[in-house]
Amino acid sequence: MQIKIISCETLKEYMQRDDCILLDLREKADYEQGHLPGAVYADWETLEQNIDTILEQQEKEIRAIVLYCDRGNISLIAVSYTHLRAHETTLHLV
Repeated sequence: MQIKIISCETLKEYMQRDDCILLDLREKADYEQGHLPGAVYADWETLEQNIDTILEQQEKEIRAIVLYCDRGNISLIAVSYTHLRAHETTLHLV
């Protein structure tokens, strides 16, 4: 497993993959006002307890997880939660 920090340009490549999930860790109201295509809302405060459920709800096998928030600090903290799972890559978008 590895953790990578990626740019918006690299994100475009991951968004084309069938085995990638994009988790939006911003406030629920911000997510509802608009989010990246295909992004799934995830409450960062309960992510550690809920990451397995979130991934099981997907209709595909997830091998890469991309996390983003509005400033970068929340997604950086949350990387540790998802990195503990058996996934190929956890990505932190900056």
